[in-house]
Amino acid sequence: MTSESHGTGTWLRPEFIGREDELIHFTAAAKLVGVVRATVSNWAARHPDDFPKVALLTGARLKPVKYVPGRSSWTSPPSR
Repeated sequence: MTSESHGTGTWLRPEFIGREDELIHFTAAAKLVGVVRATVSNWAARHPDDFPKVALLTGARLKPVKYVPGRSSWTSPPSR
């Protein structure tokens, strides 16, 4: 995976540069579906083929804020 660093963070998917309004961070996604952020992180780890790939990392290196595409698609948890 290649990354591109900008003033706003590190872009792991440069195709989303300029399309930030299409991204949502894990905490906001969790609020939309009524769970805690750790649950979203677990979904990402357990369902890597079904979960959107991280597009942007911001914040401290040891505790990054992860942004994924699909703001409009966060209406329910992933299927089991």
